[in-house]
Amino acid sequence: MAFEQRRLRVDWVTPEREVGVLTFAWLCVARRWHGRAVLEWHPADGPPRVLPGIVDPPVRRPDEPVDEVSVVLEGGEVLEVVLDARWPSWEPEEPCPIPEVGWRVAVPRAAVRATWSDGRISEGEGYADWTWATWPLRRLGLQTWRWGRAHLDDRTVVFLDVRLAGHEWRVGADWIGGPTNLEAMRLGFDADGGGAVGLGGRGPRDCELWLDPGRVLRDAPVVDAGRWPRWVERMVAEGLDGPAHETRWLSDASLRGPGVDRKVRGVALHELVSFGTRTG
Repeated sequence: MAFEQRRLRVDWVTPEREVGVLTFAWLCVARRWHGRAVLEWHPADGPPRVLPGIVDPPVRRPDEPVDEVSVVLEGGEVLEVVLDARWPSWEPEEPCPIPEVGWRVAVPRAAVRATWSDGRISEGEGYADWTWATWPLRRLGLQTWRWGRAHLDDRTVVFLDVRLAGHEWRVGADWIGGPTNLEAMRLGFDADGGGAVGLGGRGPRDCELWLDPGRVLRDAPVVDAGRWPRWVERMVAEGLDGPAHETRWLSDASLRGPGVDRKVRGVALHELVSFGTRTG
């Protein structure tokens, strides 16, 4: 493989609504792999912390199970994250219309325990997924990447809406005991991140997932000095993917509609990445 990008994202939300987002990224150019990681920690109150990390070989594959990850953060601090998955991995039946791009849900929902080397522990409900590309993103015509996951009582909904030049890829799944592909999913969002995802099914799936943003966790360029401390790395990253802006929300989630006979509430993480946009 002359060129490939892989990204593993692991996130969790504690009962106090602290949020951890740990991202691993690998890049293969001319058959040589380069890796990096970053932890974004959002306390319940106060400013977030962004800590770059070191990724040691071997390079992980998207078909590997994700039950434990670890990283050496800036300053030598070690973070270990264990995921006790509630359901197995899932991949959409409909592939991306651009074959150079892929996405896979490694862990739809899990009990997460994150342990720092100084003894601190963070526990909550979490999620993990993979994305990969075998061509630089700026050459694939990506316009927007809207993703979200909602954990509601005994149910989980994950959705992805990707818009490319001349194509749209809209996929997702609803777990009630096991996954069901959302083949007729509808999305409607406003500029503030609020909106609804119509599940487009029958019976318990004849409903909409409503997202009511409570906090904006991130509203910044995808490539910035916090995630990419070295100027040269920032230049390479933006050269491959192009300029892009990311907004991430922590929202209250609820299900509404004929298929829901009681109040079903929970918490959602969701984000929008707009490509071709330089801000900050």
